[in-house]
Amino acid sequence: AVELVRLNLQGVLAGETGTKKGLSPNEISLFKQLAYGGDVNIASAVGKRYLLGVEGFQQSYSEAKKFLELGASQSHGQSQALLGYMYCLGLGVEADVGRARAFFSAAADQGDALGLNGLGYLNFEAREYDDAFSNFNKSAIKGSADGMFNLASLYLTGTGTVQSFPTAFMWYAQALERGHTPAAYALAIMHLNGVGKLYMDCQMAVKLLKEVVERGDWVTDTLDAAYAQKAVDSRASALSFLQLAEAGHEVSQSNLAHLLDRDHIKLFPSDASEKYDSPDQDGHGVFSPKTESLSLIRLLSPLEIPNASGRVLAQRFYEMSADQGSPSSELRLGDFAYYGWGIGVELADTMKESETLTELRDDEREVTKRLQTAEIRYYKQESPDYASALSHYKRTADTQVIAEWMQPFIGQARFDVGFMYQWGLGGVPMDLSLAAKHYEKCLEVHPSSGGTVVSIMRVVLKLQEWYLSLPARGELTISLIADRRLRLIAICGVALTLLVLIRGKFAMRAEEEDLQRRLVVDDPQADAAAMAPPAE
Repeated sequence: AVELVRLNLQGVLAGETGTKKGLSPNEISLFKQLAYGGDVNIASAVGKRYLLGVEGFQQSYSEAKKFLELGASQSHGQSQALLGYMYCLGLGVEADVGRARAFFSAAADQGDALGLNGLGYLNFEAREYDDAFSNFNKSAIKGSADGMFNLASLYLTGTGTVQSFPTAFMWYAQALERGHTPAAYALAIMHLNGVGKLYMDCQMAVKLLKEVVERGDWVTDTLDAAYAQKAVDSRASALSFLQLAEAGHEVSQSNLAHLLDRDHIKLFPSDASEKYDSPDQDGHGVFSPKTESLSLIRLLSPLEIPNASGRVLAQRFYEMSADQGSPSSELRLGDFAYYGWGIGVELADTMKESETLTELRDDEREVTKRLQTAEIRYYKQESPDYASALSHYKRTADTQVIAEWMQPFIGQARFDVGFMYQWGLGGVPMDLSLAAKHYEKCLEVHPSSGGTVVSIMRVVLKLQEWYLSLPARGELTISLIADRRLRLIAICGVALTLLVLIRGKFAMRAEEEDLQRRLVVDDPQADAAAMAPPAE
């Protein structure tokens, strides 16, 4: 199965291409050198990746066999087991059950889970059901997803053991936790028919069947194309994601919404260019159709917001993704509501019949009349809605963390809920203690998410608590006046102020007299004139 990459994660936003993780040619060369140098664990790992064609290794059965034989020559259990599968299934070699059994037995003797499962498979094919059950059981206990699936199947059918639907259900669930696709299908059928349960659960069955379908070749091939196109042609990547998004693939819905929203990708550039009026004084295009041709973009008019088509489509796919439990999409919908980026639907009043109907043919008149008298939906930009934003943030914050990628989004949602309680936004009363709890939860969920910002908000909370603890203005004034110590301090302050002012006056006068005295000393002519006798 293809690795699912979410484009809205921080690493991708920082400039990564969003393609599947894989080793570089230099890294592959280094690992091969280590394998040739005698590291059996590396040799087995390289052989397995050549066998599966993953992580940058081009699938090659001959290369896989070569490196696995390096490990098997030194009795490496996993290498022996993988060679057993190659001979059992005829992968790059002529099928040879005898050699496969020898490799499986050698690996099983070392307690290798894959070897035990392979040996159990050969036992089952040879109708040695007791031995098959024993080996599958050992393999499952050692953590093999295939062993768990095979063991569950024996319990489900009562082959080699006593039939037990609950035990089969348990082992299928264990295999599913390790990504086993056939286990997902088996569990879906059990949920659908109520096998091993007290009641049927169609909703869970649909969820599991959807998971099986999403691991099919068409989905994985389209995802491969979308990720590969991301670095070269974002629009082509968006169109690939669109195919999967409309089919209900949640990661594709989230990725497509991200491309439309953050990267401003236009899915229908020719269509959009025909329908954008000239920019207004703020430089924003007014989104209104100019042609009569039906199109996806035309259905979204009239809008007067920047990046109109991208935002509308992005919101649609964010909503589809959020409905499937994506915390990142739910958080973004909260941002849309908080900042007023959301798009709402408004039904227009019933329109009056046009006077031009008389000029049309009968068939045209009937169609036009129906169009004009029908309820018409207008899409309009919403105003900021703090209550709706808080609702989205709370749903995100309450999401259970089941994968590492969820942590930054749930942590951000906790911060946003705390912020809104701190300032009393979204129709909730100001609650500083609850805000502080959400800030604490933010760091618990994702310790590396904005510790500095949370620390600043804690300081602001303390200042708010101090300010709110002060009495009302009138009460504060009366209490200050009634306190004799404060009155004494006020009197001393007034006296000190007067002394400073008086001292300043005297100092200024002394400076003026000193200045006049220096002027007289520095001017000899003025002194002579002052000493000369008065003229008769």
